[in-house]
Amino acid sequence: TEINNKLDSLQADRQVFAFLSQGEGLIPPVDRLNALEVGKAYYQLGKLFYDKADLDNAEVNFIKALECASLPKDNFSVLKILGFLIRIAAEKLETDKASKYINMSEAIVEDLSANLGSLSAEFFYYSGIVKGYQGKFDEAYLDFDMTLKRSKEENDPDLLAKCFLALANNSINKNEPQAARDFLLQLQDLLKIIDKEYLGGSMHIAFGKVYLALGDHHLAME
Repeated sequence: TEINNKLDSLQADRQVFAFLSQGEGLIPPVDRLNALEVGKAYYQLGKLFYDKADLDNAEVNFIKALECASLPKDNFSVLKILGFLIRIAAEKLETDKASKYINMSEAIVEDLSANLGSLSAEFFYYSGIVKGYQGKFDEAYLDFDMTLKRSKEENDPDLLAKCFLALANNSINKNEPQAARDFLLQLQDLLKIIDKEYLGGSMHIAFGKVYLALGDHHLAME
C-alpha cells in the first residue's frame, strides 16, 4: 500500500538513519521477543531520551519503534510515534524531515477515514493533531470538538484529558488565551480524578503560555 511504501522509503532513507552505526539491525535478534514487544521497548526508550532532551537518541529509538510496526494493524501506534518524530524534527529545525513525517501521518489518517466502518474518538484526535501540525487550526478544532463528544460517549477519560490539552494548545495557536485557559481548567479538574502525571507537566507549560498572553506574569511564573 501507499503507506507501507512510505515506511519502506523511510527505512531506506540514509539521512533519517544517519545516527545508526553501519550494520546495526533495527530489531535485535532476541528469541521470544515479538516485534510488538520490541517496538514498545524502543518507544519507551524514545520517550525517556526525549524527556531528557536527548533528541538524537530519542529519534533513533522512535525510528526503531516505527520499524517494528505493522500497517494497517498498528495505525494509531504509528501516528503516536510520528507525532514525536515531527516534534523532534521541528525542534532540530529539520523542516524536510518534519514535512515527511507529517505527510506520512496524513496518509494514515486518510487511510483510516476510508477504511474504518465507524470513526472513533481516537481517529478524530489524531486527525486533529495532524491538522494542527499543518497549521489548519480551525479544522483541527472541529476534530478535537468531535473527539470531546465521542470520548465522553465512549467513556474514555484518558483520551478526554489529552483532548482538553490539545484544545488548549490549539487555542493558544489561534491566539485565543481565554478559551485555552477554560480548556486547561477542565483538564486540571479531570487530572484530580485520573492519574496522568505526564499530562500535568504539559498542562502547566500551557498555563504559563496562557497567562503570559493574558498579561499576568505572576501567574505565568507559577
